[in-house]
Amino acid sequence: WGSSTTLTATVSPAAVAGSVEFFDGTTSLGRVDTTDGSATYEASLSEVGTHTVTAKFTPTDQTRYNESTSEAVDVEVGAQDTTTTLSADPTSLAWGSSTTLTATVSPAAAGSVEFFDGTTSLGTAATDANTGVATFTASLSEVGTYSITAKFTPTDQTRYNESTSEA
Repeated sequence: WGSSTTLTATVSPAAVAGSVEFFDGTTSLGRVDTTDGSATYEASLSEVGTHTVTAKFTPTDQTRYNESTSEAVDVEVGAQDTTTTLSADPTSLAWGSSTTLTATVSPAAAGSVEFFDGTTSLGTAATDANTGVATFTASLSEVGTYSITAKFTPTDQTRYNESTSEA
């Protein structure tokens, strides 16, 4: 989801001039002229799921050549992968102090980030849908080294996949 795909139609005989209109079901995606028997179109299929795509060729000289339509091709649009990165400021602190944890999700999406020390949840913060950033202030009560990760859960799980940062 959120990316495009290249659709290519090949017309035979290649010398026949005309145009190809690409369809997602009955919805026109766009029309391009053929060049040397081929037509290429960059299509953005905006919804997650299976799209049934066809190409309809219309010759310039319809007295000598007939229109033709391709067999249908299924194009699957799935959820977009995300990447979550984590930073802490400061990364070294005195006992009783706190650190600000910042998770950045790419691409930016609405959702929540849960911060963990190993398998123990430290808390959750919402991501800013425009920047993909979530911040959380953690008070680490024990002296020692912590292995902190951030797990992003998107609001729209049909369009975006979850991701977890490195520690």
